[in-house]
Amino acid sequence: ALIPWITTAFIVSPLSFSIVLGNQQKKGLYVEIIYGFLKFISLVVGIYIGDIIITLWIFSISNSIFIFLQGCWYLSLLKMNDINEG
Repeated sequence: ALIPWITTAFIVSPLSFSIVLGNQQKKGLYVEIIYGFLKFISLVVGIYIGDIIITLWIFSISNSIFIFLQGCWYLSLLKMNDINEG
């Protein structure tokens, strides 16, 4: 159930340095706060449903989507940095 989340995190995590290159640390902090809140909400919804497997799937899928979008943002920062230097 956690494979999608682990896979996307493994793929996107090397791109996290783009926040520093793009000088976007403040936005990065806000994104991480939202990410933490999403994790919390995913677990609360799953616990409310009362099934551990569904909880893990909700957690994994929602976080995978968030990390994918975060990776898209990282790539856009890298492209902007490449345009500004080129």
